[in-house]
Amino acid sequence: MKANRGTKRNPQKQLNGMQIIHCYQHTTAGGAAAEAITITGVSANDLAFVTIVDDGTGSVTLVQAVCTANTVTVTFSANPQTDTVVNILVMRNS
Repeated sequence: MKANRGTKRNPQKQLNGMQIIHCYQHTTAGGAAAEAITITGVSANDLAFVTIVDDGTGSVTLVQAVCTANTVTVTFSANPQTDTVVNILVMRNS
């Protein structure tokens, strides 16, 4: 089943001692290669796993994803425009 774009989920599941904090599908706002995505509850020590679902009209690739307090910043190879879709999984060592 495909998640609704922009839908945040908080499953609180365990996987090999890691807790799933959030599963989220995000459509980019565009404007710059780096996009800060607010996800409440994320901390700087969390791990973000990001995949591109649709590279949009910008045909971008993923460079990196960094967690900070309540934010995952995703950096693309170029401006992702307003139609790139990514899936974000945030995990925490519990």
